[in-house]
Amino acid sequence: METKKFSNIDFLKLLKSQNLLPQHIEHYRGENFSIINMYDGRPSGAINRGVYTGISEHKETALSKALSEYVERKAYQDGYASKDTSCFTRDSCGFAAFPRYKNIDNPIGIVRSNAYHESLERFVWAKWWDEKSIGATIKQVNIDYFSTSSQMLLNELSGILEIESIFSIQPNFDQKESSVVKIVFAKIKNAGYISGGASATVSESDTAYYRAISELIRHGLAVKRMLDGYKPNRFYEEKLEYFGTGQGNDLVESRLQKTSDRSILLPQLVIDQEIDHRFKSHYIVYRCLFKDQPHFARSGGLQRLVI
Repeated sequence: METKKFSNIDFLKLLKSQNLLPQHIEHYRGENFSIINMYDGRPSGAINRGVYTGISEHKETALSKALSEYVERKAYQDGYASKDTSCFTRDSCGFAAFPRYKNIDNPIGIVRSNAYHESLERFVWAKWWDEKSIGATIKQVNIDYFSTSSQMLLNELSGILEIESIFSIQPNFDQKESSVVKIVFAKIKNAGYISGGASATVSESDTAYYRAISELIRHGLAVKRMLDGYKPNRFYEEKLEYFGTGQGNDLVESRLQKTSDRSILLPQLVIDQEIDHRFKSHYIVYRCLFKDQPHFARSGGLQRLVI
């Protein structure tokens, strides 16, 4: 089989033949985007870390993203089982997967960049929130501040929740001439804040915003369930509820008002390598991790808006 003729559907068939296909694959179509969720069992919460999710304007791209997330998680598990020390970490921060069957030049460069920027986003966001002396460019913005694709997502979000205001946060860090970290906070009318973040090269800033707003929608859907009466039963959900329902408003607004010229000094990468895994014939998986990488969503108390 020629690699370039392989497809998402072929990979799903391969998973099924090996009894590895998730039990459920769901497609939710909004007015301007598709969400693909893949999972085993039945998700019981407002948001579930055991669900592999892809969001895009196009169904096929959403499926690609969900499959990549699935492969990343399996590669992390495979690496841990095979005693690969690059997988001996608390979570799978800094993993990225990319299908070999996409007819694209330099796929290893693409997947390495994706892994690096996920690690960068999580390092910078956590440092900015945890260390109040770190500065950022913070703007209250309108929907038309963003690209057309991001505007469509935000319009969709506005149909789910009544959004009162939107903030763009770009924390200060060295090497920012080559990459950016974009964090988006949205204030829900008569409630709290939801958030999303992403990183990309400077030339792909619009892509970073789109990814951040995609995450914002996932969190918005979960918070809507909570505002409608769902009671969280996991720490991740409890943190979403704390900030989304307004209990953390003073913390968010205090952080947004702090200004400084201080920047984050990025350490060296301690992991920067391709990961061996069961699907390596069809997907490249790469991992990047900074020295002393802060723990992300699952660490700290409810009052730590890193999610």
